[in-house]
Amino acid sequence: MSLDDLNYFDFVSEPFVAAHLSPKYVLMYDKLGFEKKKNEFVFFGIEHFSSYLETAIKIRLMALTDDNVKVLRIRGFKLQPNKTKSPFLHITNTFFDLKGKKFESLRRRINRYKHKNIEIKEKPNSFEEFESFLKRWKELRKHAHYQIYIGYDKNFITNFISMWSDILIPRFFYLDGILVGFSICEKVKDGCYNLLFHKCDTSLDGFCAYMDYKMFEIIREAEHGEFVINMGSDSGEKGMYRYKTETFHVDQKIFTLKEATIINK
Repeated sequence: MSLDDLNYFDFVSEPFVAAHLSPKYVLMYDKLGFEKKKNEFVFFGIEHFSSYLETAIKIRLMALTDDNVKVLRIRGFKLQPNKTKSPFLHITNTFFDLKGKKFESLRRRINRYKHKNIEIKEKPNSFEEFESFLKRWKELRKHAHYQIYIGYDKNFITNFISMWSDILIPRFFYLDGILVGFSICEKVKDGCYNLLFHKCDTSLDGFCAYMDYKMFEIIREAEHGEFVINMGSDSGEKGMYRYKTETFHVDQKIFTLKEATIINK
């Protein structure tokens, strides 16, 4: 698929929305949104929110284009939208050659773990082990300049991962028998993927890049060729955005989107 042909909303699927849910939120399967609590809703885009305006106390709209914001303002909504950026990477077969100086840093990170005792599994050994890893990750990231969530991860593993087992690619990474990272990707359609979850032990230098590279290998094998992957949005963490856009040196398309809240007083 050409990057020029990409439409962001082709990647907004039920699993994509479910990846934003804590245990108390209720997925609205046919509306590309969810209910956070009574009469408080979140929707992706502007297609489905209007019918909830009369009863909603608060509606948060995510993944808005500039045209969406213009339409909302014409309709009389007063908005102060936040900006997010979502990089989509085009991973080709030649990427895996990792040839040339531009791939030197990535090669070094991958080679650091090439001969380590690493095992990649489709499931964690136990949910308790998975929870323990998330707590360790949260402690490692406690000084990060963005909000730290682990409830979404636990909720997805508990309530949704088996529901979409035919289109999800979950992998759990063990180093010397210890869970040190996990990643879950979704096949949206042929050649198109979402990175839904990615967490790793950040004390291991370069391991995040190693994990992503191994996930790209797994997807290429499933696709028998190239693909496009949505690496997820970032609203405030410049380091995460730089990692996604500067680590892999491939063609990419950046969707600059906005989020806004409508409050009925």
